[in-house]
Amino acid sequence: MKTIKPKALFKVPLNIDFEFGRVEKQIGEILEFKKNTIVKLENSKKNVIQIYVNGSVFAEGKVLSKNGEIYVQITNLLRK
Repeated sequence: MKTIKPKALFKVPLNIDFEFGRVEKQIGEILEFKKNTIVKLENSKKNVIQIYVNGSVFAEGKVLSKNGEIYVQITNLLRK
């Protein structure tokens, strides 16, 4: 059996998802969506997003923008 060197793990790709909020809608409501439809998201904490790594919640953050670019600042690491 080969031993994995710790540095080799730094090259393993991960999927990172940023969840801004969720909402439940009925199919009829979704079918009525048009261009420029605004959907209010349910989020218990104002401007707080969830950050997932490979499908598991990893951290919380907030959205920032600077010079037309969008960034996420990690504000809380969630470790299980």
